[in-house]
Amino acid sequence: MDRIVCNPEILGGKPVIKGTRIAVYLILDLISEGYSFEEIIKLYPHLTTEDIKACIRYTSKTEDQAWLKAELGELPPYDWGSEGPPKGKPVQYKSGIGLIIAGDKQ
Repeated sequence: MDRIVCNPEILGGKPVIKGTRIAVYLILDLISEGYSFEEIIKLYPHLTTEDIKACIRYTSKTEDQAWLKAELGELPPYDWGSEGPPKGKPVQYKSGIGLIIAGDKQ
């Protein structure tokens, strides 16, 4: 992961490719729009295939835990109405999958 860095002085601390001001999200947006690695490198000739792969790896490693960092204390209280909150099954977090019903053997 040493190809991806976060520095408060560069793009407000967003993850970028080391030695550049190219944000990880920019590369991921290009990939999602159908750009190939070769096309991205034509746009940014100083990048390598390994830089692009590092962006994908970085996201896959951090995305699973992004919800853990949410500052839920800043949210306003939700009005569930007279019925109160809906009843549901207890859930648990499973790494690499997300939330699952507690006790399931996935």
